[in-house]
Amino acid sequence: VISEIESALKKHLFLSTEAALTCALWVAHADMFVEFECTPRLGITAPFKGSGKTKLLTVLNVLTNHAVDGHLCSTAAFERLSAKGTVAFFMDEADKVFAHENSDMTKSLNAGWHAGQKYIKCDEKNEPVAYSLFSAVALAGISLPKRLCDTTLDRTILIKMVVAKAGQITEKYRQKKHKAKFVVLGRKLLRWINDHQQEIADYEPMFPDSVDGRDEEKWEPLVAIASIASPELGRRAMNLALKSVSVNQLTELDEMK
Repeated sequence: VISEIESALKKHLFLSTEAALTCALWVAHADMFVEFECTPRLGITAPFKGSGKTKLLTVLNVLTNHAVDGHLCSTAAFERLSAKGTVAFFMDEADKVFAHENSDMTKSLNAGWHAGQKYIKCDEKNEPVAYSLFSAVALAGISLPKRLCDTTLDRTILIKMVVAKAGQITEKYRQKKHKAKFVVLGRKLLRWINDHQQEIADYEPMFPDSVDGRDEEKWEPLVAIASIASPELGRRAMNLALKSVSVNQLTELDEMK
């Protein structure tokens, strides 16, 4: 079913094979993120409008269990829904919503990526309360690497999109025509996750020493899911992680220069 979702995403949206697999594995992780220590944020981004960011976000929303459209979500609602512990948010215009590092929304987003982190705030009686905000979150926005703060980017797996040219999408996604197809795929994925949840939760991927702690935390859920699905998918997922780490390291070197 992971391969089916990968193929369907590539058919109806302009995505590379690597991006489609990453999205399919992220959705699978979102269906069982409570079993992991960390839930990586998925960042769908492009420099310009019209690249299909929102459409991809919409399709992933359809695929995911307990999904919430968080585009028009207040900070209080985001925190209270996150505290329920089983919610996956899909938030558009993240370049505006999470642009400020010290905003409550950004602090909640960052705190909620790790199961053990608590966000301490005062309640309506001005008493300090520790909130557990652990929740899966997919973001879409323009130029996220430039507009999100480093603390958020450090927790995010990026999907970089470009505007498709004529004929590059086999059959463009249309909600009326194709939503039902992705609903069925999402249900099949959830059944598979439920059947293999303990195996996945117990699996510990072996990352090379070149992968630091934060990158390992980000990619561990996706690599674990892929490895239980099949050895081939496990190898492909590990290669995605290693490529992402290499790109990040080169970017950091360029910035230092």
